[in-house]
Amino acid sequence: PICDSLTKFVKQMVQVLIHKEQTLRKCKNCDRYFASRYSSLAEYCTRKVAGTNSTCQEYASKKIYKKKQAENPLYQVFTTYYNRMYVRIRCGNLDKDTTLLDDIKLLHQEFSSKYDTSNDSESKEKIIESFIIEADKLLS
Repeated sequence: PICDSLTKFVKQMVQVLIHKEQTLRKCKNCDRYFASRYSSLAEYCTRKVAGTNSTCQEYASKKIYKKKQAENPLYQVFTTYYNRMYVRIRCGNLDKDTTLLDDIKLLHQEFSSKYDTSNDSESKEKIIESFIIEADKLLS
């Protein structure tokens, strides 16, 4: 479509968006506008984030996941034990072929499901204490 004024251009673009059942939204990550379907709940665009190979959607998803994990006390304890094991392997104190890293991941998955279904803080604390006991057994 040929436009001889900015006003006509905007009107035509609005008509195109209506025809395609789309709306303009502002990306929560890069603050740029993007088109999405009316029924879509998209909050992030599909443009690449500067300095990475991921899109705003992927970047935001990872960021939200990491934030949730950082707030989870069980995950913090798991990360501490995982890093201890990794350092010991890198320093040569543990065999490189050890399955300890996989074992601690499985242990975390097991306790994580219990932790997520637990309702009160007291039982969550007991689950964390049990995880620490089991993780210490793996390390010794």
